Formats: sequence, C-alpha cells, structure tokens
Amino acid sequence: MVCDFGSSEVSLHTAISCFSTYLCIKVINLVVWLCYGYQALESEIVAHEPMMEAVSNMAHHMVAKKHPAVDEIESKLGSLLSELQQLRELTAERKLKLTDAVESQTVC
Repeated sequence: MVCDFGSSEVSLHTAISCFSTYLCIKVINLVVWLCYGYQALESEIVAHEPMMEAVSNMAHHMVAKKHPAVDEIESKLGSLLSELQQLRELTAERKLKLTDAVESQTVC
C-alpha cells in the first residue's frame, strides 16, 4: 500500500488510517506465516506417530515377556508417552491461539 505523505493536504486522519491498514496487513502476513509453521509442526508429529506406536508396542511386548530391564523400559516408555502427550497438548493450544488470531485479523 502506498500513501502519499508529500502533500501538505494529507490529514492526520488519513495518515493514521493508512498506517493502520499497513500494520493490519503486516499482522495478517505474520499470522499466515505462523499458521504455515504450525502446519509443518503438526505434519511432523503425524509423520512420527507410526514410529511412536511401534516403539510403544515393542516396549509393552518386552515388559510382558519379563525382559530383565523391565523397570527401565517402563520408566522410559512412561516418559516418552508423557512427553508425546505434552507435545500434543501444546500443539492443540497453539492451533487454538492461531485460529483466534486469524479470526481477529479478519476484521481489518
């Protein structure tokens, strides 16, 4: 957007309106960029889910077969599943915030 501030007839209201529009466009571009980042993060999580499922199944199998390191396996699996759940929750929270940001910027 181009505003001609060289003219002495430009009112303060026009200048503020022009600057507000410029800021609104910048914010919308930032929100779109953050949405792309979120989509990439979500895709990475989804892509790793089959591996996480395989590791979890293997750990449960080893525990069921009374592997000598049962305590360590259970501990590591618990930590892994807890961190995965935390990542999912944080991702869902981020998605909600981005959705709110997109909705709030549609009024610009």
